[in-house]
Amino acid sequence: PDANDRNMRRTPVVQAVERAADSVVSIYLQHRLTRGQELTEGLGSGVMLDESGLAITNWHVIAPVLIGEERGMDYGVTVKLRDGRERSARILSSSPTRDLALLQLQLQAEEKVKPIEIGRSADLMIGETVIAIGNPQGHANTVTTGVLSATGRSIKVRAPDNLVREYADLLQTDAAINAGNSGGALLDITGRLIGINNAM
Repeated sequence: PDANDRNMRRTPVVQAVERAADSVVSIYLQHRLTRGQELTEGLGSGVMLDESGLAITNWHVIAPVLIGEERGMDYGVTVKLRDGRERSARILSSSPTRDLALLQLQLQAEEKVKPIEIGRSADLMIGETVIAIGNPQGHANTVTTGVLSATGRSIKVRAPDNLVREYADLLQTDAAINAGNSGGALLDITGRLIGINNAM
């Protein structure tokens, strides 16, 4: 393609995605059955926070693992990076009240991942462009765009532990968010992280 034409098409959204896409991962939950079989029971998204493999996602993405382990079931968490690498991960901590969880990827010696650049949510402007990257319906690294519709929103949802929980101080966007986007990145137009997607 013509280089000038391509440069004209490289909009701020394209540049933001190029900056952040390698830091967004897909998360798969495996229920380990007898005889070594595995059944994938859930999927979601996550965001790499540092080079050592620390990732953030939603609590409700990994809740089946925690609930299953309490019931004596054997679950595993697999994280797939954009470049195709797959690594197992363990849950370091989680907060049902904040709907957030911290994972540690089991990286090989000297192996690194690309962390997201962190933005600021304190000075967001209603109407500014935002970008969601995630794994909706199993389609990895899907990008949707929209605007910031509101801040300070709250919602009530029935969580995986069957409790009704209220999540407060949320960002609202009209960017398309679908099942599997949970735990993925919400970016500003510079490609920096301003939120974690958690509900449609």
